[in-house]
Amino acid sequence: MSNLTRKGIYSRRRRSELGNVFFTLFGAVAVVGVLGAGIMATMRGPLSTMVEVNRREQAKAELRVAASLVLVAAADTCADGDGYTEAPDPGTPITGNIGPLPAVGSSQNDPWGNAYGYCAWDHGDIPANHDGCGTSILAGSTGTNNIAIAVLSAGPNGTFETTCANHAGGYVNPDNGGGDDIVVSMTYTQAITGSGGLWTDVSPTEASIARDLAVTGDTAITGALNITGTGTFTDVLAANSSMLLPTDDTTGFGDLDCTGGNIRLLRINDDPTPPVLEMCDGTNWRAAGSIWSMSGSNLFYMGGNVGIGLNNPDNTLDVAGTAEITGATTLGSTLDVTGTSTLGGTLTVNAASDFNGDVVITGSTTTSPTDALTVEANDNSVIFTVQNDGMVGINDANPTQE
Repeated sequence: MSNLTRKGIYSRRRRSELGNVFFTLFGAVAVVGVLGAGIMATMRGPLSTMVEVNRREQAKAELRVAASLVLVAAADTCADGDGYTEAPDPGTPITGNIGPLPAVGSSQNDPWGNAYGYCAWDHGDIPANHDGCGTSILAGSTGTNNIAIAVLSAGPNGTFETTCANHAGGYVNPDNGGGDDIVVSMTYTQAITGSGGLWTDVSPTEASIARDLAVTGDTAITGALNITGTGTFTDVLAANSSMLLPTDDTTGFGDLDCTGGNIRLLRINDDPTPPVLEMCDGTNWRAAGSIWSMSGSNLFYMGGNVGIGLNNPDNTLDVAGTAEITGATTLGSTLDVTGTSTLGGTLTVNAASDFNGDVVITGSTTTSPTDALTVEANDNSVIFTVQNDGMVGINDANPTQE
């Protein structure tokens, strides 16, 4: 076989082999494309699921943050005065009893672009009284293990399938949210921990907070103010402040009767001059720091005997020493004089008197005819008289004979 023949056969064989290689390459590209499409189709479901899972976890995290911020913004805003802390009012409902999330600094919309929802309950011993609580807060109960707040997301479908109801209606229905809704709720007890101490456990009539309070406006306290601790009065009041107490004429406060229910109340009695600080001892208003009590401008003591100059008085008024009375003295009972008594003026006796010792009567001067001793009848007529000059008269007001 000639060389030309051999070259022709070899050339045809090479062209055939090149065609096979290109066919194989195109076939491989097609296989890769098919495999890629299959893999993408296979992974699309898990990837979408992962995105939704991430969104749900993001919503849960945002709801937990929102719940904590709502608790911090809470206060006893209701006028029922039960001492329980109430969360902010949900305001105008979005749907049913679910209102918008309060503006507390957290995200207002969920990852799907829908507004978060919010429900709140008024707990305490007067849960049915919503005066001052707002328009949408729901009735709770006296227990602290019931839901106080709930924050909700409508989920991917954007429709709330969860309802909020009062205590009788079961609070949140269903408990964990309906449909694809996401619900984060807190009981009153959980709120105590979740608020960082702003919510505290209470009795039905008391509330407390483990924080310092700074009040810059007026404060009205309608009940008793009990201050416990070792601080002084200057610790309670700022150096440039003062305390204004009610007077005995202040309606509903200072004018109250002193009874056992008002014991240790303070008031200012402004009838005397200067005014007197008084404290109720359960029976009478007494001058603060004193056993004496005031009735208008009168001072009195009802506790026992009063001693002047001695600490063991035997009588209502017991004076150990000299007593001087410059005005008129009225005795409604027996006058018992055991020692010497000197009267510098006129002594008028309008009832029976017994003198068991010597009686010495000294007139003003011996030269004046002024009577030293006069005894009159009840019609003021003279029965017996002794004048300073020694003249004695019986039924004679002006005797001339001794």
